[in-house]
Amino acid sequence: MEGQQNKPTKGSTSTATPDSDMPKAASSGPRSKASEGVRAFMAQQRARKIETQKTSTTKETAPRIGSERVMTGAQRYTDGPDSDRKAAFGVEEPQINRKIQTVIRQAKSTAGDAWYDSVELTKLMATDNAITEIDERLGEEFGALTLLDFRSNQLRSLPTTLAQLRNLTVLHLSHNHFEEIPEVLFGMSQVKHLDLAHNQISSLSSGIGGMIKLEILHLGHNQVSSLPESMGDLKLLRKLHLTNNKLAALPASMDQWQKLDELFVDQNRLQVLFPVSQGSLCLPLLSRLDARQNNINKLIEQEWDINVPAIQFPRLKELMLSHNKLSSSKLAELGGCSELQTLDISWNGLDDIPDAVLNLEQLERLDVGSNHLKNLRPDLCNMPNLSTMNWEGNNLRSISKTTTTAALLELLRKSLTLEEEATEKDDEEVAEKEDYGNNPVVAEESDIQPQKVKTTKVFQLANMKLSEVTEDLLKKEGGYPATIQLHHNELKRIPPALTLFATTLVNLNLEHNHIVEFSLSFGNVFESLKTLSLANNRITTIQTESSQESTFPQLAELNLNNNRLEQVPEDLPAHFPMLRILRLGCNRLDKISASSFQNLEILDLANNDIGFLPPELGMITTIRELPLFGNRFRVPRPALLDQGTPAVMEFLRRRAANNDMAKPIRVVAKDAKSGKQIKLTYVNRKITGNGSFGVVYQTRLVETDEDAAIKKVLQDRRFKNRELQIMRLVDHPNVCRLTSYFYNQVDNKEDEVFLNLVMEYIPDTLYRETRHYVKMKQSMPMILVQVYMYQVIRSLAYIHSLGICHRDIKPQNVLLDPTTAICKMCDFGSAKVLVPGEPNVSYICSRYYRAPELIFGSTNYTLSIDVWSTGCVMAELILGQPFFPGDSGIDQLVEIIKILGTPSKSEIAAMNTSYIEHKFPQIKPHPLAKIFVGATVEAIDLLSQMLQYDPSRRISAIEALCHPFFDPIRDPNTRLPNGSPLPPVLNFSKHELSIRPDLTRRLVPPHQEHELLTQGIDIYHFEPIPAEQLRIPSSYV
Repeated sequence: MEGQQNKPTKGSTSTATPDSDMPKAASSGPRSKASEGVRAFMAQQRARKIETQKTSTTKETAPRIGSERVMTGAQRYTDGPDSDRKAAFGVEEPQINRKIQTVIRQAKSTAGDAWYDSVELTKLMATDNAITEIDERLGEEFGALTLLDFRSNQLRSLPTTLAQLRNLTVLHLSHNHFEEIPEVLFGMSQVKHLDLAHNQISSLSSGIGGMIKLEILHLGHNQVSSLPESMGDLKLLRKLHLTNNKLAALPASMDQWQKLDELFVDQNRLQVLFPVSQGSLCLPLLSRLDARQNNINKLIEQEWDINVPAIQFPRLKELMLSHNKLSSSKLAELGGCSELQTLDISWNGLDDIPDAVLNLEQLERLDVGSNHLKNLRPDLCNMPNLSTMNWEGNNLRSISKTTTTAALLELLRKSLTLEEEATEKDDEEVAEKEDYGNNPVVAEESDIQPQKVKTTKVFQLANMKLSEVTEDLLKKEGGYPATIQLHHNELKRIPPALTLFATTLVNLNLEHNHIVEFSLSFGNVFESLKTLSLANNRITTIQTESSQESTFPQLAELNLNNNRLEQVPEDLPAHFPMLRILRLGCNRLDKISASSFQNLEILDLANNDIGFLPPELGMITTIRELPLFGNRFRVPRPALLDQGTPAVMEFLRRRAANNDMAKPIRVVAKDAKSGKQIKLTYVNRKITGNGSFGVVYQTRLVETDEDAAIKKVLQDRRFKNRELQIMRLVDHPNVCRLTSYFYNQVDNKEDEVFLNLVMEYIPDTLYRETRHYVKMKQSMPMILVQVYMYQVIRSLAYIHSLGICHRDIKPQNVLLDPTTAICKMCDFGSAKVLVPGEPNVSYICSRYYRAPELIFGSTNYTLSIDVWSTGCVMAELILGQPFFPGDSGIDQLVEIIKILGTPSKSEIAAMNTSYIEHKFPQIKPHPLAKIFVGATVEAIDLLSQMLQYDPSRRISAIEALCHPFFDPIRDPNTRLPNGSPLPPVLNFSKHELSIRPDLTRRLVPPHQEHELLTQGIDIYHFEPIPAEQLRIPSSYV
């Protein structure tokens, strides 16, 4: 027996160690068993427990929580009933480590010594309790402890006897109430890992320097405002976490942390990252540095020789500096981080990417988002390892948000090549010796063209810090130039002296100056100028005069990118009659007029503040390029912008054709139910849908001040409209309600009119709801799938009882109010009352949702084709994508066979007896449970009953409502994910309960019976409507 007690149980090695293998505590000396004090103490506790049980059943509460209470309490917690748990610990819901519990079970033996008499405790974990203090005897009696974990308690201090734990190396004290580091820790030099995060520590004592063996220190989420210089004595420090404090500076002695690997100082108040004033700072092993969300405006205390960086981090791999106040000129010290792979300098004040970043040859990931960049340096493409880059949130031109990093680098590479070629060409032209001023061209009188002087000379006046250009300077250059380069100077206006070359100048570059106004009053006409670039200036207005002659009659390209323009003159075409390319990207335009851009071929309006795009812009047929990304308008959507200029122009043309939306329209309509004439006044707001059937408008009804939807379809006057007839007959809370209708005459066509169906307005669709979760990379919550599908199937059961087959069930045809989770079936354009024996067209229903009998060409199908489509919709809600996609009927059939297997001969005959065109390979069905991994068993069972080859074996809509999958709908305690109650989906009518009276008890839960009684429906004495009275006679439609 004693030998069994000395043998540790399986799983206990991490918490207790046999005496023979245990490290000896420095304070206790060699021994074969636990200290005599511990044994005597435990024996005393056992005797007291036995005595207490004899005299009283009431448990005594100790005045404090000591180590002995932890041991004996844990024993009772493991073996006793739940009611003893709080009394055992004196705290609420303690969490005991499983390995400790395994060791505790050894104490069940009644003979010999207990487990704690024969082993030494090395690890004690008491996390997530309500411990306010630790008993002093813990340090006196458990000298072999190497790890203490008191996270998530209510400790404010530590006992001084803790210093006796000479083997203790790991101490977890996070999520407590410490206001300072307990002094007892400063004398525990053997501690290697100290975690004091999430406390209330406001200052650090210089005594922390005594913990010379400390390797890991966590002080995040405190209120520390400064670090003592004695921290430099922690020379073995490897990881230092100071996140979310109030630090204003790091200690100057940090250069002693030669083994530091991780440094986290994010969410503090640093203004200077490193206190380097003299010499340099070298941390040879530092690999991760996080300094986000500070007030850092420079990396070092004072400027340094950029050829010798003041910080040397040769192994730094990851540097995070986002959300600070750094400028481009303050990042020169990054040259000392040659191995950097990830650099985040987003949300700063950068106006350019500094050279120090471009020299980081190992850089793989670069984030420069949300800065003040107006363009990206082309030499970014020369960074050999750069694979991921974020630039969103900058005022960049001609770079779409959807552009990938690889595509961007390729664009920059091409741009760099063009710049190099242009530079070489300019250098060659400058080197020419021909002087047109000293060697005039002599021509015969008949050949003289006084309005033009042919020349190719270039004046290179760029990068000269010019604030003014005088005639003397231009004459000094000599000759008559065709091109003048004045970019990257300090000019505040377009130099009047340029009129010297008004007849010869073809290209003028004034980029990167300080010009604030673009005035067209020069006095002279630049009759040959074709390209003018004023990009990257400070231009706020374009000054024009209506009576003025055009100053630039031949100008074909005008570049005003990256300025401060707030509006464009509407008479701009009159001043630039030959203008074909106008670049206005990265300005402050908030409103534009289509009249400003007549005859243009390329119009760049990207990265402005345009809130509304005038549809008339689509009527300018000459436009072939129209960048629009980076503006405030929501229409057209970004997805349409990505399709290119033709798609955008077509969209604008359609809107221009319907530009009478703001005008009230008065018509004489008919009430949907009574057929009586009514006066209707409405205002069109926007187009919410369009297709081959017509257009759907969102409108506002003036009489009732309510939103409505008007579906406008072309109708032959000689025939009835089946959709109108059906919608006038149906009345169900989950079917979109028709309120009225009216006709419009089609111009020049007597037999054709537009039928306008006025319906209740529902803002969203089930399709868009599904796309929302797909974009969020989330699965739709199962309760939402149940609520939505229950309403869809309920509407289906209703129209099927009328004999109506919808024939176009899909997510786009299920309207949804996201605030109430109410669904309504819409679009009865394909609906029909099916008559047995009467053939129907087989090419019906949208792709992805077509029942297999329709693919097999059946014309004698039944209402069950809607059930198949509904099953496809349900599968799509769960998966986030169509279940049976395909570009053709055969493609879709292949997808169906992949899942359901090859249909048998009897199943093919049930779908279409005359189908003999294809012989399919034998494929076994794929288990639905392997496809719908996260779905419930009930969901998979319902899907399997809806997606059957044989139409007669498919579950009916009314039977599907009773399926166990919808049991949560019938539970009165069920709530939506946002905590709201379920929409009213159990308010059945007498008509609905008459469809299958035998299912009434299953459909109506007990808590709904009273509400039905208030409507006069007693399910216990229910008299159903005869089935023949439920159906609509086919003659009605």
